[in-house]
Amino acid sequence: MASTKSFYDNLKPFSRFDEITEERHYRSVPSDWMVVLTDIKGSTEAIDSGRYRDVNTIGVAGIVTVKNALDGLEFPCVFGGDGATMLLPESCREAITDGLVALIDLARDQFQLELRVGIVPVRDIEKAGHRVAVARFAVESGMPVPMLRGGGVSVAEMWIKEKPESYAIRAQGGAGAVNLKGLSCRWKAIPGKNGRVLSMIVSTTGARNHDETYRLFLTKLRQICGGDLDKMNPVHSELMDLRPTEQVVSNEKRFHRGRRTLAWLARRAEIHFGVFLFKSRFKALETYKKSMRTHSDYRKFDDMLRMVIDCTPEQTKAIQELLESFRKEGRLFYGIFESDACLMTCFVPSLKNQAHIHYIDGDGGGYTLAAKEMKAQMRAGQKES
Repeated sequence: MASTKSFYDNLKPFSRFDEITEERHYRSVPSDWMVVLTDIKGSTEAIDSGRYRDVNTIGVAGIVTVKNALDGLEFPCVFGGDGATMLLPESCREAITDGLVALIDLARDQFQLELRVGIVPVRDIEKAGHRVAVARFAVESGMPVPMLRGGGVSVAEMWIKEKPESYAIRAQGGAGAVNLKGLSCRWKAIPGKNGRVLSMIVSTTGARNHDETYRLFLTKLRQICGGDLDKMNPVHSELMDLRPTEQVVSNEKRFHRGRRTLAWLARRAEIHFGVFLFKSRFKALETYKKSMRTHSDYRKFDDMLRMVIDCTPEQTKAIQELLESFRKEGRLFYGIFESDACLMTCFVPSLKNQAHIHYIDGDGGGYTLAAKEMKAQMRAGQKES
């Protein structure tokens, strides 16, 4: 049987975001693949105690752990604030399991967060009559961002919670080191230019005409945003500023269990050297900084629409009114969270070939608190029906 590892690499990308629901862009994930899901139990409580940056860090760390274990293999992954969704060949399971177990232990011991990890074979999802499909969205000079649809990922998430004995990965204690090379959180929250940064999740679960609803919503959203959603990207390189070096050192030393390991000493030296280069306005790093805007995942689709956008107060009000009108018509559920800045967590395995991606969320609560609002709407909707 031919290998399916290059399945995602071979997908032709599309470049118009309002085509995210067009079936022609999607391909079913091979049956010999698996859905890997991570999330943080009690993430809302952690955010309420002011630990949102920690929640984001561990959410992205799952992706970084898997990427480093697979040494450059491209695969679809979507960051969701307090966790991630990853699609991988089942042949990669052994290579990633030890790292994920070690990350569970690290999250508990170094961050006091309970990371849950589950793996569901795609063939199990297909046998139950569901589908996992993926597309590649990419703008010019930007990093491709995967888009997911078919409902299968939502089913996998439900099974992991309902059948942990079959699908969840357990912490074992005494796990080895976690390879978090390339993971960094060195930027201050990036202020919005327009007054509000809106974190938004939109789901048509339980509604009819899913694709039509998303298309109509995006059309109206584009009109509210002046005809160009690209302008709402909250990553403004000219407003970016590094966090104090001692804060960065204090945060990233938790990625390493020992303070005298070669890995930690190398990372600490790299932190100081990187700060020096940025402050010296080193040309290559200035180019890298400017490219962050098109290498960010501020908009995505994984059976629901997720966006972090920079809006004026008037646009924010119009978007809220649009969402509420759609909800009252029974077309969708939504959650929104307002702040004045976005957070950026970076994965920079190399500066060569622009191989970097930046995971975006709203400062202070972002996707996690937006999801809380959306789930409350869904529960209320079930009671009404």
